[in-house]
Amino acid sequence: MLNSAKKIIPALALFSLLTVSPAAFANNQAKLALAKKVVFEATEISPYADPQFKKILQKAHQINQREAKAHGDVGCEFYESPYLGGGTDAPIITSWKAGVTKSGMVRATFNNTAGDTSGHLIEFDMTCRGSSCVVNDVRIANNWDSATPPQRTKYSLRKDAQAIVSANGCGNYQGANF
Repeated sequence: MLNSAKKIIPALALFSLLTVSPAAFANNQAKLALAKKVVFEATEISPYADPQFKKILQKAHQINQREAKAHGDVGCEFYESPYLGGGTDAPIITSWKAGVTKSGMVRATFNNTAGDTSGHLIEFDMTCRGSSCVVNDVRIANNWDSATPPQRTKYSLRKDAQAIVSANGCGNYQGANF
């Protein structure tokens, strides 16, 4: 009996690790679908942002416009599209790979073949209720010199927008030139 218990307990432990609740599976599927929709179809995060994040983004855009008008230039150069792997050109996405991490974050890698092929890593922090998700933050890193995506994210849209809002101007924000 002791031998059979030794075999059953590890099997049960493994089964419990592999089993994902239907709700968690549905949340993960909704997160993956939203991440793909945002990267492939959107130029802004704002329509998909949680209410607090949306307010921060709106305020950062208002400050950017005010700075541009006051200085007769591009202001803070604050745009959302570079955080989605685009730039000034519409991205042409290839080699899309996405998954949900243990912490619930969507982590995706892809290549943008608009112009030279470049590798991108993007992470979405999302909150879901049922199959409806909102974005809390987007973090990205780009490798403009290679199709190999970076291993770690470098820029946070929420952090950068908050820096503009906190400074009530461009402050230390250097523009989305990453």
